[in-house]
Amino acid sequence: MSKINNFGDYTNPLNDKKVVIDRKKDLIEWAGNLGKGHQRFKRELERAKENGYKVIVLIEQKIAYEDLKTWENPKAITKMRVLKDGTQVVRPAMTGLQMWKICEKWKEKYDLSIWFCDKEKSPVVIATCLKDE
Repeated sequence: MSKINNFGDYTNPLNDKKVVIDRKKDLIEWAGNLGKGHQRFKRELERAKENGYKVIVLIEQKIAYEDLKTWENPKAITKMRVLKDGTQVVRPAMTGLQMWKICEKWKEKYDLSIWFCDKEKSPVVIATCLKDE
């Protein structure tokens, strides 16, 4: 398992499966990818699709995908953001429902899969997914 492309964290270059896994330590990190890092991550998904790869986002947090809709972001404190012109605007934290809606769009558009597992189990999940068949 290695990183041989400019998208995702893990792939197995020794087999024909065109699968790449992008591991996230928790939903907070994933919220950052869907919010502040939205355009960057979207470009990664586009590169993966152009190269024929299926992307699996593996989030190391035990939650059911459908429960994402009601997930409460512990960083839900509204933050002030200062724009380049000095204007201050309120930037609310990403909600679980917002994340779920983005995931649903990206799942269809980019053949994206979202998986959840306990942190201790992620190495086994990654190895099993990328195993030579």
